[in-house]
Amino acid sequence: QQLDRQPALIFPVQFDRCDLWGVGRIAQLRMRDHRRAQPAGVSLRRDRPLQHRPGPSFGQQRSQDEPPILRLIAPIEQGDRLIALNRDPFRRKPVGGRRRADAGAPGQALISSQPKPPRPMPQPAPILKDLVLRSVLLLIVGVLIPSEGHSRIDRLRASWRSNPSTSMVIGWDQVTGGRPVFFYDKVDHGQNTGSYRFQTPPSWANRDKSMNNVFVRLENLEPNTVYYFVVQDSEGVSKRYSFQTAPGDASERLSVIAGSDSRNHRMARCDANRLVSKLRPHCVIFGGDMTDDDSDQEWREWFDDWQLTIGSDGRVFPIIPARGNHEAKNATLVNCFDVPSPDVYYALTLGGNLFRIYTLNTQIPGGGEQRDWLGRDLQANQNVIWRMAQYHQAIRPHNAAKQEREELIVQWATLFHKYKVQLVMESDAHVAKTTWPIRPSKQPGSHEGFIRDDVAGTIYI
Repeated sequence: QQLDRQPALIFPVQFDRCDLWGVGRIAQLRMRDHRRAQPAGVSLRRDRPLQHRPGPSFGQQRSQDEPPILRLIAPIEQGDRLIALNRDPFRRKPVGGRRRADAGAPGQALISSQPKPPRPMPQPAPILKDLVLRSVLLLIVGVLIPSEGHSRIDRLRASWRSNPSTSMVIGWDQVTGGRPVFFYDKVDHGQNTGSYRFQTPPSWANRDKSMNNVFVRLENLEPNTVYYFVVQDSEGVSKRYSFQTAPGDASERLSVIAGSDSRNHRMARCDANRLVSKLRPHCVIFGGDMTDDDSDQEWREWFDDWQLTIGSDGRVFPIIPARGNHEAKNATLVNCFDVPSPDVYYALTLGGNLFRIYTLNTQIPGGGEQRDWLGRDLQANQNVIWRMAQYHQAIRPHNAAKQEREELIVQWATLFHKYKVQLVMESDAHVAKTTWPIRPSKQPGSHEGFIRDDVAGTIYI
């Protein structure tokens, strides 16, 4: 009744012909009593009492919580007598007397031709208990185990640690199973792992946010190329997915989506994720605050919703994440996205020398090592055509409830102007804004530490 739920345990059970005959008899005798016309997706009503005695270990409340699957088996004891299962199991002739004309009616399948007064329910024989247990397990196994094994990986994500044109990081939550192997190729082989040219074990894994985060780091890929992949583990093969490396030439088209602060308004978050799957960018730049309380449940829900970004053809789009003030520690970004820096400030260049994105961390000091690294990297990459920075807390938030980050004017904004950073994406304030091209200044005509400069200014969004 709950197809989205996964079993915590699977019981391997061996059946012989005797067991299968007994299950068949149960189906013949009692299944018709439960074939009520119901709308699709509506579970069975608990409108009838439990038909067999509860065991003492389950407590008196068991009858109210009995799963529907047991109620399909229990009525076997409802007749005047128990089926003589110690008789020949392959004998097709009904046992226990002559059948009445209405023997096919529910509850009347195997009773004597002479009606008898009600009497206390007999205790089931041990062999019947064993058959009922095996029958339940048979139905559980038949419903919950597919005909072909499937790898139970979930909460897929893609990111980068090095050159986006020639590398990719693929991560997932290994829900069950073990010994995963990642198969990939430029040719789509579906779930046929034997046809994929390349394979690799995981590069590393961690346990965080109640997820088994597993990552493969792929290198030496071809620029602007689609790769198809599957994961095979001890339980089977995953669905087929794909990713695309970034262009390696500045003359090629590059598409980027940028945003942040998806910690609340979950429906809006899901709608935005669906847009990603339709717009199909080369990457998503994300400015932090994925969740509200940084809890395990919220992170699992966030990654569940992130699956809506996956294209209808299985395309997974990389994310370039920054840390927000609602992420309690840097390790969360490292463990969930495999970002290239333990301090969560780093830079990546896409499209040859077309575009370089700087991800900064407002949750650690903006000066010192972070400022020194930013100045050195900007100076070393002046050949890049477009330079962009992202970070979470805004220098000027335009929100009275948010803190002004005056110190970042000196530590970062002066470097943005000096090394010609054209675009900066700020977050946290939950406002939509676009500035004129501006630069740090206290001269006449400036406002809140900035002045308009249409020639050499930086636009803040």
